[in-house]
Amino acid sequence: MARSVLLFVAVMPLFTGACAAQAQTKRRVIVNDDGGISIPTDGSWDPFIARRFTDTVGTHVDTYFLNVAATDAAAGRYNMLQSSMAWWTDPRPAPDNYDRATRLYIDRAHAAGMEIFASIRMNDMHDAMEPRLNFPWKVEHPEWLIGDAKHKGMKHTYMNAYWVGLNWAIPQVRDYFHDFIKEHCTEFDYEGVELDYCRGQMVFKLGEEEENIETMNKWVRRVRQTLNDIGKKRGRPYLLTVRALSIPDASLRAGLDVEQWMKEGLLDLLIIGGGGQADSPDQKLYIDMAHKYGIPAYPCINHFKPPQQMRTWASNFWAMGADGVYFFNYFGVEDGSEKHKVLSQMGDPKTLLGHDKLHKPDPGFVDWAYAHESWPGALPVGLVYGTPVKIIVGDELKGTDARARLTMTISGLDISNNLADVIAGVIPGEAVMVRVNGKLVADVKRLDKTTYTADVPTALLQRGVNEVRAMPGKGSSARIAAKIESMELLIDYPPYVAKPQAAKQEPPPNITIVRTAAAMPVSLYDLPIGTSKTIAFNVKTDLSGFAAAQLALEADDIDQPAEATLKVNGTEIAIPKAVLSDSGRVVGMVDVPLSALKQGANEVSFTFKSNLGKTTKGYDIFQAALVLTKK
Repeated sequence: MARSVLLFVAVMPLFTGACAAQAQTKRRVIVNDDGGISIPTDGSWDPFIARRFTDTVGTHVDTYFLNVAATDAAAGRYNMLQSSMAWWTDPRPAPDNYDRATRLYIDRAHAAGMEIFASIRMNDMHDAMEPRLNFPWKVEHPEWLIGDAKHKGMKHTYMNAYWVGLNWAIPQVRDYFHDFIKEHCTEFDYEGVELDYCRGQMVFKLGEEEENIETMNKWVRRVRQTLNDIGKKRGRPYLLTVRALSIPDASLRAGLDVEQWMKEGLLDLLIIGGGGQADSPDQKLYIDMAHKYGIPAYPCINHFKPPQQMRTWASNFWAMGADGVYFFNYFGVEDGSEKHKVLSQMGDPKTLLGHDKLHKPDPGFVDWAYAHESWPGALPVGLVYGTPVKIIVGDELKGTDARARLTMTISGLDISNNLADVIAGVIPGEAVMVRVNGKLVADVKRLDKTTYTADVPTALLQRGVNEVRAMPGKGSSARIAAKIESMELLIDYPPYVAKPQAAKQEPPPNITIVRTAAAMPVSLYDLPIGTSKTIAFNVKTDLSGFAAAQLALEADDIDQPAEATLKVNGTEIAIPKAVLSDSGRVVGMVDVPLSALKQGANEVSFTFKSNLGKTTKGYDIFQAALVLTKK
């Protein structure tokens, strides 16, 4: 495999892909095993192939992708097939076990009736985490990198990861990858080649992507022609696919005009995304685009997640019109395990039907290793805006016995309309209204301070993208600060999951409430700074039998703790966040040391301490009660 690298640039005419029949081969599940297991040196070949291949046989896995090319380590650094490219550029011959391991995978795949592809990482950047560069080209030609060592350690930047990437604007870089593909694919009888642009996602220097789009177009045409030539010699087409970023715009921003490649017939199938956006309905943009050019499309899941999540994502992909599921970082599963069963379920919507699914909005994905493919999620959004949130439902629910339950967490609704409710520990009464695909959901319940749930009639749901709108409901104060933080839709088949229960709403039996005899409210609004007003509580029992004391207040417009002073029998008490509000009434509890109280008359004073630089005119206390908790 060792050879010198030829330095030449070839501009090729347009070429068409492999024959349509070959390209449209049924691929229910494609796995990419990441190439990351050690090749045996002691002849233990069966355990080697069993690690990540054997358990795929007889499942929905029809196609196997084998990673044979990464540029993050020198030859011999790792004894894995992903180092095949590193050995190819090394002056030393590659160890014989590399050749044997590659042929073993190919032979076993063909014996099982499976396709097998060589997967080429277009710009591996895992060495960004290493103490130093060790891939020879990167060491010898730092001018061929996207960045330089000054970017190392610059946390929260893409260049922290991608400074080690090779710059594909350099002709020698393009020749190197082309020549490896040519020689490797001539040597080994794969069905095709994957150009993996998600490992990594930068191939040009930042700001130079657009000017290099045609540079990459010409290179892909060149690879297509090379594979056509190899296919003609062996009498069987050599397929070409790319793993593109999750949406067309992200690919274009990276300098990859994937639509042009499909338009020219350069590709035979399309792999979509790095797998971090498996909930995103935007992946359908690429699915529809691929189908426009007669090319099958396969969205990606990255790493094996819990079985319910795997089934959910697979059903999402099928609902969006995908031709199958691509599974990156497949590390093998235990035969007979629940995970192993998933491999025989996720390749067909019919075998997924009847299994519980947990659908969520696009969570977004912002990660240093995913560069152009990163974007913010659908949540959080302000409750008052009624923003539609998209959720994919993968199953056709009509005619099934499935139930659907929506659960949301909403922050900023910690107020109550009733002081007695707060004293009694009752869940505050802020209501939320929900519409699904424009239809009102009748019964939305509050379970605790932040959690709301609703049973959604399955007749309101459609296979594919659904819109959920949550808004302030009847009696709500419509706080601008309230945000929908999370949302999930459980599709629940028998046996049904138990419904979550709201917290008990009976008043706690171990409290004593002492009410003030003073007329309420106490207003300190539009009065001189320094004005104080006092209320009193008459505690008739011995305080030694109590463990804690709190002052329950319904307050309006205490903007900051510095605006007000609260004293109990002369002891100053800190103003907590629970009673702060720049507008509107809030109800909250203020902890009071038992040592500040006494049996008999107790005086509580409120002072308008500061106008906060003339930004406030004061505040009101509408209700107050002293809450004593027994030991």
